[in-house]
Amino acid sequence: MARMAPPGEVAARFGLFALSGRATGFAGPAVLAAVTQATASQRAGMATVLVFLGVGAGVLATVRG
Repeated sequence: MARMAPPGEVAARFGLFALSGRATGFAGPAVLAAVTQATASQRAGMATVLVFLGVGAGVLATVRG
């Protein structure tokens, strides 16, 4: 990541990386719990993990390496 970021934006990119980690660390379990409670199905709740993984894979696919 340090090699991919422009020289003047390395700190900002690492800050965004840390923020996104904290956000998904909160949002993932919250969404899982909400869906599980709303549907009364643990399978539906666990399906949210696949959604998060799919969204992450989609974002990662847009990154130039």
